[in-house]
Amino acid sequence: MHAEYLGLRPPRHVLALALLSAVGLASGCKKTGPADPGNFEDFLVGITPGSVKSPASCAEANDGKRWWLDGYFHIPSDITLDHGKTRLGLYRENDPAGNGRGDFVVIRVSLGNWLTKGDIDDLWESAKHVKTAPYGTQSGEISEDALRIHLADGSSAGPKDKVRLTVKEEVLPRIDPSGALSCEYVFESAARAQ
Repeated sequence: MHAEYLGLRPPRHVLALALLSAVGLASGCKKTGPADPGNFEDFLVGITPGSVKSPASCAEANDGKRWWLDGYFHIPSDITLDHGKTRLGLYRENDPAGNGRGDFVVIRVSLGNWLTKGDIDDLWESAKHVKTAPYGTQSGEISEDALRIHLADGSSAGPKDKVRLTVKEEVLPRIDPSGALSCEYVFESAARAQ
């Protein structure tokens, strides 16, 4: 017996919406081509007394563009974990002790959890001295030893491992049309750098 005879066949408009949703989801996951090499300086925010300048790469024409950069990930001194996302610093080099040296590019990453792998392991699992803070939040100390970056080959890297990172540039909506343009660089994939 066919489903349409039982009155279980969905109306055509429901099928059309389901098909459009599936196409939209599939196209949202599609990569926009190979990544271009990035010049580290082009991703740095220019800060001078009284002004903040957008990175040279931050342009509306680059919205959705993919770049790659080599560097070392480190946890900022004041990190916020919010809804499975956070931001890490990508440094061009490490000092002899393995700490990030010089300027860094801010990269948005997703945290792994029981449902998804994420770009890095969930840092909160390793937090020590956890305290309840205002507005239903918590604070704690996170060691850089907990930073595990998930690489494309299934292995992981830490802050002392140089990685080749592919990011996607996202231009953020302007609040003030005359203000500076803001961009985020979103982790797409990482591999060990040569």
